Amino acid sequence: MTAPNRIEAEAGLIGAAIYSDEFWHMLEAVRPEHFFDLRHRRIWDAILSLRNRKMSATEPALIESACAPAEYIAEMAESAVFPPELGDCVKMVLDTYQRREMIRLAEELKARAIGGDGYTEPAEILADAEAALSRLSKDCGGVDVWNGMGSVSHELIHNLRDAIANKRPRGLPTGILRLDTFMGGMRPGDLVIVAGASSMGKTSMARNIAYNVARAGGRVAFFSQEMSEEQIGLRTLSAEGRRIGAANVPYRDLDNLTVLPRDLDALEEVAKDVTDRMAVDSSAGLTALDVRLRSRAAQKRFGGLDLIVVDYLQIMGFENTRGENFARAVGKTTSALKAVAKEFGCPVVVLSQLSRLKGREDKRPTLDDLRDSGAIEQDADKVIFVYREHYYVSRAEPSLDDQEEHYEWEKRCRALKYRVEGIVAKNRMGRTGSVDLWIDIETDLVLSDVTELARGEVIPMRGGAQE
Repeated sequence: MTAPNRIEAEAGLIGAAIYSDEFWHMLEAVRPEHFFDLRHRRIWDAILSLRNRKMSATEPALIESACAPAEYIAEMAESAVFPPELGDCVKMVLDTYQRREMIRLAEELKARAIGGDGYTEPAEILADAEAALSRLSKDCGGVDVWNGMGSVSHELIHNLRDAIANKRPRGLPTGILRLDTFMGGMRPGDLVIVAGASSMGKTSMARNIAYNVARAGGRVAFFSQEMSEEQIGLRTLSAEGRRIGAANVPYRDLDNLTVLPRDLDALEEVAKDVTDRMAVDSSAGLTALDVRLRSRAAQKRFGGLDLIVVDYLQIMGFENTRGENFARAVGKTTSALKAVAKEFGCPVVVLSQLSRLKGREDKRPTLDDLRDSGAIEQDADKVIFVYREHYYVSRAEPSLDDQEEHYEWEKRCRALKYRVEGIVAKNRMGRTGSVDLWIDIETDLVLSDVTELARGEVIPMRGGAQE
């Protein structure tokens, strides 16, 4: 058989569906919009409606649905084609649909670039075009995006067994074992909010998660709007030296050049193993669109992305429309970042600033403390608060006149120094609650507990540093 033309192919598909249910597995990917002829779209829509009701698309059933005259339905039935020619007809219908879509996209891109409907940022036009092309490329193979619950259930059991056997979370691990065990990792498409007041260690938490993913072989785009690549690099060197027991140098000592030559030699060896799989963009005032475009560039660089981190929400650039308040602008940004997570198929971790919670005896944050917009909580799949009680206790030093009280205060400061709480306040698919973790603020290292250190001990640090 020679290659069918479009008219023959559309009629052949409809005829095959009318003739028998036997060939439906070859037709499942075809949707009404794939047909050029409007009559064929109506007929195919009726066929799908019948099949959804567990009915065969026979001639009488289609005639009763009044999707087309009886004579035309009969004509379609006589046009039926069978394997292997049926495969050629499916390909022809999908091919011509894809070509029409390419032409439509090209014309739309041209019209928006000319600006007939008003000015649009070129970057936004490009981002929308790339996303549309990405969706079309997935559709080009006739990809069936629908999944029956039976097959999903079987695949779930397989994945669960695999995760249990390998003692790993089902989602992307944060690399902080206690947090992964409690929270179950981060899932593709998740928007994860890591929030805390200033100096709580939220940047430390996010940087550790990002680098843990990269160290395990993941591909990470880290948007550091507050710190430079060098500052992130200093923290990473200091933390890795501490983690593997090679050197124990606060990152601020590195920055201030108060470091011993032997420690610098040790960190030089550490630097050889620091991975390039975490890329840092330190541009300030990024909009959600900027994050989307630059993540696409990182995706091309790495051949994919496993995690995107944005530090932090409140200093991003907001595209306020006239008369729009800041809370609504923040809400639009979190919604756009959630869309980025879905588009790239990876978690997006976004840091959010909280106020210092003055006037409250218990400083542990709650969802009500999320600043600027209720949309942050609404859009997030997971919300993790970072809380260090040591920060508040260390600033409440009692008078030296009461030596016993001062001794108890010192004892409590020592007990809390390396403790940080990861408060999982929202977890769409898992537990909520508090997880005790270990943090070394001076070297920017976060672990489940001290036993994860190479030497398994806390070594007193010289100097002091805050986030």
